[in-house]
Amino acid sequence: MNVKEFKIQIALGSIPEKMKLKLARSRNTSLEILTKLSKDQDEDIRCHIAHNPNTSPEILIKLSKDQDETVRTYIAGNPNTPLKILIKLSKDPDEAVRYWVVENTNTPLEILTKLSKDPDYDVEHFAKRKIKVQVCGRS
Repeated sequence: MNVKEFKIQIALGSIPEKMKLKLARSRNTSLEILTKLSKDQDEDIRCHIAHNPNTSPEILIKLSKDQDETVRTYIAGNPNTPLKILIKLSKDPDEAVRYWVVENTNTPLEILTKLSKDPDYDVEHFAKRKIKVQVCGRS
């Protein structure tokens, strides 16, 4: 499906949910289509957009404000998530979001250090473990 066909079908409301999910997951979906799908009402579609490694930092920034914590969790783990969003998500009220900030390969030591004092055991434990790996080179 090209962008023009997608725009027509989206305007008509005729794209089945399965097709939207397939497009949201695909590494071959154009940035323009990912942008349109990122505004979908279905949180499953937004989750797949947030998880897609080809989703642009601009889309991830917008989705970082999503009310659904699962969407924010996928953003926290996406390697394209900008540093300013990782910082914001490291303070998220949901512990799963903070955990995935720890797991993100681009999370700097400064944020990991703060998360190593997290009230959630898993976040604290895995932040300390990741710091140890980064500093000492072992787990």
